[in-house]
Amino acid sequence: MGDLVFNLVPYNYKQMTKANIKTLEEQRVFAIVNDEEMSDEEKMIKFQKSFVRLTNMTVDTIADVVTAIETPQGKTDNEDQIRDFLNNCDKQIFQGLTDHLSDIKGRQGIPDQQVKCEACNHEWDLPVTMDQANFFADRS
Repeated sequence: MGDLVFNLVPYNYKQMTKANIKTLEEQRVFAIVNDEEMSDEEKMIKFQKSFVRLTNMTVDTIADVVTAIETPQGKTDNEDQIRDFLNNCDKQIFQGLTDHLSDIKGRQGIPDQQVKCEACNHEWDLPVTMDQANFFADRS
């Protein structure tokens, strides 16, 4: 990213859960937009509130894993300065950082487990997720 160097730490479990909660918020935004029973004015108000919350969650999620930023002028590990930088940086820098962190997050996941039914001997890959954000989603 040019003259910028970002020092990163891997997502920990808490941060991964926070990122998954952000994903649920994104799904809520789509549900608002597609709700035919809601007036356009009400949709716009709810969308704007959700969009601001989603933007803040995105910056927070990224700021949680950036431990320092190095520029030609110097280096900072001050959390407030990092957050301020992320809130005001160029879209390409922010998107590049987001893409890189998504790649890291994808590599940190638990690999699918190969399972076998004892009754019929059918084998398949079972995805394993440790996600408190949607743990009860299928049954709620």
